[in-house]
Amino acid sequence: EFRFYPQNHSVARAEYKHPCIPYEYTGVNKVGFWSGFQPVNVVLQDPPQFSIIVNDTEPIFFYCSAPGACVQEGMVGVIN
Repeated sequence: EFRFYPQNHSVARAEYKHPCIPYEYTGVNKVGFWSGFQPVNVVLQDPPQFSIIVNDTEPIFFYCSAPGACVQEGMVGVIN
């Protein structure tokens, strides 16, 4: 589960070797995920959330696709 805080963020699946590119753009038959942009102006007690089901023990890489967040700010992560 991802929770969103100010200001405008998202979560998108990534490929390890291409961390700031949508997963589905990195090869044939790859299916990614994207939360869409989640603009939040103030810290909320119940912030917007995005959930995925993880049925695998392999690493799942993700990044924030908001302008500048991945390349300039390094907003990347990994599950597992």
